[in-house]
Amino acid sequence: MIPDPRFLNQPRPFWANVRTIGQAVGYTVRGENRIKVPTFDEIARAYSRLGLTHDHIIDHEGRVTTMGSTLRDYFLFRADRLTHYVEPRLMDAERARKEFSALRNRLTPSVAIPMNKQERRRPQPFSRGLSTCSSRRTLEASRVNMTLEH
Repeated sequence: MIPDPRFLNQPRPFWANVRTIGQAVGYTVRGENRIKVPTFDEIARAYSRLGLTHDHIIDHEGRVTTMGSTLRDYFLFRADRLTHYVEPRLMDAERARKEFSALRNRLTPSVAIPMNKQERRRPQPFSRGLSTCSSRRTLEASRVNMTLEH
């Protein structure tokens, strides 16, 4: 996934606001299975409940500030990426099992594959194994490229 350059060099206060808003307003819309993009009203109410001022987001005349606009853009970006990029790539156990088997057969890893250890279930290698196989493949490809370049 390619990061959005608008948010790469945001200062710590920006990320503190993202976290505060997310924790206070919520990350998803209950019962609708979608990512929440907080409204400015929700943000103002949340900050008031927390005893915080919100004039760096919405000024005393109700106008959205530069910080407020950037926060809105970030929440819109995050909701879009999670909905249209991340969610379609999530796997259930059966799909993970198939992907793992295909990847393991194709890459024939020479390292031990770690197991997922859930309580009361037999350990399964799928998600950690997929990660290990693909990471190992990327690392090996990087070494080959570095060798060829030098």
